Amino acid sequence: MEAKREQPLLGSDRALAGLGPMLLLVAIVTALRLLSLWLVVPYDLVQDEAHYWLWSQHPGWSYYSKGPGIAWAIWLGTAAFGDTVFGVRWLAPVAGAIGAICVGLLAKWASGDRRAAVYGAAVFMLLPATQATTLFMTIDGPYIACWALACLCAWRALRTGSASAWGATGLAIAAGFLFKYTMLLFIPGLLVFLLLDRRARAALRLGPVLIGVACASLGLIPVLIWNSQNGWATVLHLMGHLRLEGGDIPAERLERAEPYSPLWTLEYLGLQILVAGPALALAAIGFGYALKKRRSKPVLWRAQLYCWSIGLSQILFYFVVSFFTPTQGNWTLAAYVTLSASAGMWLPVAMRRYRWRVRMWKALPEPRPRAGMLRRSPETHSQALWHWTIGVGIFVGLSLQYLPAYRLLPFVGDRLPLGRLERGPVLAEGVQERLEELRAQDNPAGPPVVMTGHYGTSSLLSWLLPGRPVVHAASAQFPSVPEEGLFPGRKSQLDFWPEWSLDEQTPALIGRDAVIVGGGYEQWKPAFDRVEGLPGNDRRDRPTFIGYGFRGFGQELPRDASGGERE
Repeated sequence: MEAKREQPLLGSDRALAGLGPMLLLVAIVTALRLLSLWLVVPYDLVQDEAHYWLWSQHPGWSYYSKGPGIAWAIWLGTAAFGDTVFGVRWLAPVAGAIGAICVGLLAKWASGDRRAAVYGAAVFMLLPATQATTLFMTIDGPYIACWALACLCAWRALRTGSASAWGATGLAIAAGFLFKYTMLLFIPGLLVFLLLDRRARAALRLGPVLIGVACASLGLIPVLIWNSQNGWATVLHLMGHLRLEGGDIPAERLERAEPYSPLWTLEYLGLQILVAGPALALAAIGFGYALKKRRSKPVLWRAQLYCWSIGLSQILFYFVVSFFTPTQGNWTLAAYVTLSASAGMWLPVAMRRYRWRVRMWKALPEPRPRAGMLRRSPETHSQALWHWTIGVGIFVGLSLQYLPAYRLLPFVGDRLPLGRLERGPVLAEGVQERLEELRAQDNPAGPPVVMTGHYGTSSLLSWLLPGRPVVHAASAQFPSVPEEGLFPGRKSQLDFWPEWSLDEQTPALIGRDAVIVGGGYEQWKPAFDRVEGLPGNDRRDRPTFIGYGFRGFGQELPRDASGGERE
């Protein structure tokens, strides 16, 4: 890749020519997603969304487990449409559109074929996992959009040496870092490509690269400011995530942690198939084709090498992580940005070959021989995979949006596991009923409160309960009950806000009663004069206990603040 004179970030008119079909496709899909989100709301916020919404109500430089990007995005969304489900979520489909456009552009710019733009964007939008990111407003959707933008700008920078392209790459990395710290994994992927491609290394110029590094460093500033003020809490959290000593997981809990199981790694590998679906095989075939044609089509080969260097670096990183801790399917979502572009670059070639075979078959005299496995006309592996990608993508997209409708099918009913998506409103209704009962008892120590054993439950109840009250999470304050396998949990962002921190609010809560959700009886028992179990407390959509006379977790506080123990 030879460095060229400075060019605009988006290149010439020729670089942007032929994008109309791709942009139209993305616009139609995004409009349908926004319209569906506006008119059909099958699920209220899930725990993660409610927690990030709570962050947006407390603007800050950064937060305990993540950067400030998701809080700032939800603040923007609710500023436009209010504290509603649509207000929280509408930027998720927009982020999906940004990601799809970047993938389409990358496929076109890398292959020189405008049809690759449509195929690349379509593959990206059809992936099962990326469809979920457009329905729920979590960190993944905006993070993937930033990753896709960084991939596009970095390819442009490597091809042109443009300072503006390197600067845009750095800004995309900085923005992605504010959503998810694993945005930094983009850098080793880029370095792997440079290591493998001599011409790309030769085209580098120090000045533009330093501009990119400086721009990327901007993303560190808010995170460093917040952590310097809060004991580097994020570092401790990330260490705990990897089960390292000194992290935010108590040592006694680490000692009893489940040892490594080969199932962790096997599950990780299986998740990659579920996340990407048949499109992963399309990308692999495209890479094999480019490898075979690397001498006659060197630009296509370098483009495929670029896509796989960046995508595979993240997949391999989490493969190693799977030997230390169980993984989750969404951890590698960004890897499939460039792999979608890889599939998009291959599909114009694959479908041209498929159509040629069909034409040759139709030219045969009747009766024509059977030429396919599933139908009489010819088929190819790539054509079948592409059609499966379309079918699986449409099925998953409709299923995610209208999953509750499957309950109407025979033999399904309540067997469909939708608890995590639907339990919130039912739980909030039960909690509110118990609160009303406690209020009627007129405790002189003060009105009843709600306490939970998990920050996500606290956030969800705060979103759903009338008046959106403070709901305290006690996980980090729980005592250990080793004989029952109960141990303190990790801190959360709630522990850093004075009005939400149970440690700081304990003096004001002494003697008050509480509706309790989650946690074990033996963990709540020391904090109250009396704890009573509630009917159905083995269900996650029901309140668990009623606590009478709060006295704090292991703190020497006056017991007569509530008039002593009450029966």
